[in-house]
Amino acid sequence: MSPANDTHPTRPATFDERVLAYMPLIRSSVRRYEFDPNCREDVVQDTVAAALHRWQSFREDGCFSTWLRLLAREMAGFRRRHEGRDIHTDERSAGCGNTRPEQEDMVMLGDAVETIVRVAGEDAADCILRTAIGESQEEIGARHGIKKAGVSMRISRARQMLAARFNRNPPVLRRKAA
Repeated sequence: MSPANDTHPTRPATFDERVLAYMPLIRSSVRRYEFDPNCREDVVQDTVAAALHRWQSFREDGCFSTWLRLLAREMAGFRRRHEGRDIHTDERSAGCGNTRPEQEDMVMLGDAVETIVRVAGEDAADCILRTAIGESQEEIGARHGIKKAGVSMRISRARQMLAARFNRNPPVLRRKAA
């Protein structure tokens, strides 16, 4: 296996130089998506590695900076979805994991869950909370014995009920055209 900094045999060296020239843009993009300063540089490095690995997916007629921003967003999202799943063994990586919630946070979360249950109902609240922790609508539907569309409908109605309860405009959810 070759070292990570070796150039790919068919990747032009100018592509590597171009990625490195855009490092300030990558760093500023990562700041938008990664709020933990301890993890930002890791996401920057992940973005550069992804750009060099996926160099063939860049279309020459496309905008290079936009492509890099999308990669940065993807890498930050990937880290967010998977943070806390690894066991950190050194001090440097320990800051990238989840932090334990404070007691006040738990009280606020409990109040929020109670409000959602009271306003939207227990089933809808379960759908909302499971969506918030990252379960897919298919998984939630299987747990409740309903189809994906039923889960989507429960979530949409619950959001509307919560928005009406707190005098806010509910988000408009549009279905994708088939």
